[in-house]
Amino acid sequence: MKQVLLAGLLCSVAFGASAQIPGKRIDGPLEIAGVKFADGDTLHFGQGTIPNGDFKYINQPMNVFSGTKEMALPRSFSGRTLIIKGFRDATSKRAGEKLLAVVNPGGFNYAVELADAVQSGEIVAVNSQKVGNKATAAAAPATSVADELLKLKKLLDAGAITQAEYDQQKKKLLGL
Repeated sequence: MKQVLLAGLLCSVAFGASAQIPGKRIDGPLEIAGVKFADGDTLHFGQGTIPNGDFKYINQPMNVFSGTKEMALPRSFSGRTLIIKGFRDATSKRAGEKLLAVVNPGGFNYAVELADAVQSGEIVAVNSQKVGNKATAAAAPATSVADELLKLKKLLDAGAITQAEYDQQKKKLLGL
């Protein structure tokens, strides 16, 4: 038994067990949920979404070499920042598309499920750019650019906005 534990410990040291994030390494930058992420970007954390305040979508995966169980990033990281060290594609038939960022809060790597973390409000900013808004996302249904243009046209026709305001908003919506 001691030999097995010692072998596991040696493997974890030799092969970097703290770096056992699932999936294939991929190069950034990535655009996920309308947000651009790159190696070296600073992630700003909001509040964890597990009832005890820990982070549901930022976790240290189970490690068979060292025998550690999956652990959520603790609530003490609320309001703190970490640097993206790299990316992994952990997409599977069972889990669907899952693109991960790797961060290291000290000693162990953690996987950040980027799309879910942004949508849930666990990530509130990348570098100094605010991302996602849990309250806004829940309250506002998704609309297309065409729907927004129709709304603007109705406001213009009703005299609620000027032609200049209409043109400015139209350019913004069309990305011109």
